[in-house]
Amino acid sequence: MFMKHNGQPTGFSLIEVLIAIVVLSVGLLGLAGAQYQGASSTNDAYYRSQATMIGNELAERMHANQPAVDNNNYTPINIANAQTYIDTSPAPSNCDTTQKKTATSCDTTEMAFFDIYRAASDINQRLPGGTLNITCADSDTGDTDVCTNGSPHTIDVSWEGVKDGNIITQVVSIKVTP
Repeated sequence: MFMKHNGQPTGFSLIEVLIAIVVLSVGLLGLAGAQYQGASSTNDAYYRSQATMIGNELAERMHANQPAVDNNNYTPINIANAQTYIDTSPAPSNCDTTQKKTATSCDTTEMAFFDIYRAASDINQRLPGGTLNITCADSDTGDTDVCTNGSPHTIDVSWEGVKDGNIITQVVSIKVTP
């Protein structure tokens, strides 16, 4: 009835089990780190795509409102805090053609203000710590015009991102010659 034991241990020892748990734990920590890095990269890509869409939409609106560009209604613009800009600026005329109101009811200056206000509103809603800067590289510095007609503009949309636990400023720059 009794089996002879020939002196060789069978089964797992407690040390082997502990080593297996440590190895498994290290593997799971590595997996969690990879998941975190993936989520962070996805978040950064989302913000970058939103900034690109906002900048491109503003560039298209500038192309559509050439008289306001020529009158320097779009430049220089420096909105260091989109939320503060929205809170302190008067509400623009409703020049939004998607609201079944024709854009012809707004003059070019009102349309430019509406475009900038809308971009600031989009930045505030979609980008943490978002800013908007529009600059002009004047093609004729010999005249008194701040931005001579046909000069290239740069639209910078920025936001606060996180890298290695530090807050950094990310920027999307769009060059446009309206």
